[in-house]
Amino acid sequence: MLDTKQLLKAIQLHVPLDKRPFNTIAEALNAHESEVLEALASFREQGIIRSIAGIFNAKKLGYQSNLVAFDVPQSATYKAVSVINLLPGVSHNYLREGDYNIWFTLALPQEINFYDYVKKLAKEAGATNYNIFTVKTMVKLSARFDQDDVINDTQFTVKNPHETITIDETVKNAIRVLQQDLPLVL
Repeated sequence: MLDTKQLLKAIQLHVPLDKRPFNTIAEALNAHESEVLEALASFREQGIIRSIAGIFNAKKLGYQSNLVAFDVPQSATYKAVSVINLLPGVSHNYLREGDYNIWFTLALPQEINFYDYVKKLAKEAGATNYNIFTVKTMVKLSARFDQDDVINDTQFTVKNPHETITIDETVKNAIRVLQQDLPLVL
């Protein structure tokens, strides 16, 4: 019998890079791959998990990433969200009540002027105002949750936080794929 609490912990801590990652997880939990896939599909349907995807440190990959807030008239939010969601560098996109009602994280290559880009994006999205909240310090890359509280998180540490790495097109394509929600298939 699959221990779903252990599955939730396992899926947050490590998804192996192999042909059948869910089978590897199942073996570690003394379960069958089909049980793991069924449980994960159920978690998605219930809203317990949103996606299973890689999280990368944008700065280490040569990108700049900041939190952006748009103030968009209520009547224009659908258009604004549609424009924003088309961008590949957008994550953590939330609609809120009141002023500055659309919040999202945007990652762009270092060579792009972030402020000019957001200014154009705000105009295209119909924002009447916007703010950019620059990252001063990366505290942690992600949070992992137990059913009751936050579990012991693996801290993200680097020897030189300002060092970037050079990546070729093959690695860029792999990162793009790994950032997408993994399909739940055998």
